[in-house]
Amino acid sequence: SSFENDTNPFNNWAESIIEVKPLVDLSINKTSNVTGEVNITDKVEFTIVVHNAGPSNATGVFVSEVLSPYLSLISYNASVGSYNVTSGVWYIGSLANQSSAQLIIQAQVISNGTISNVVVVTGNENDTNRSNNNASIDNITALPIVDLQINKSVDVESKFVNVSDIIQFTINVKNNGPSDATNVTVSE
Repeated sequence: SSFENDTNPFNNWAESIIEVKPLVDLSINKTSNVTGEVNITDKVEFTIVVHNAGPSNATGVFVSEVLSPYLSLISYNASVGSYNVTSGVWYIGSLANQSSAQLIIQAQVISNGTISNVVVVTGNENDTNRSNNNASIDNITALPIVDLQINKSVDVESKFVNVSDIIQFTINVKNNGPSDATNVTVSE
């Protein structure tokens, strides 16, 4: 504007539109209540924590958490959202600036092998630090366990036998599992 008469007042203004995109810093951590070796039938508990360091609120947040095939889900408890064990997705949804969400999974070891796991968190907004968007546990070795049972019987009903009598012993060995037994020997 000016004090003088403006011949074209329609070009006396300008506008600049700047779109400010939200920024987040999602991070994830996963811990286990066991390390090293476990046996089949043992229970394992995993704790997964997702944190949004902001500065904006995060939306569309979900975690890829696929259980090892050596585990069977017993239960889970999500502080926010829901977990689908079939798809391996923990959907958190919105996570406010400077807030966290937690998922606790209890599982039973059902087969022997190496249990490993990597979890990944993603969201809709631009994440300023993607290096902390995945986490893993130290490998856990699930050991096979067996329950070998042996039974020995004799075909003689009396406590006394005569010299030259033929006696037959029957030895039965059974593996009650839950794993297959290898290198089984009997000392007779």
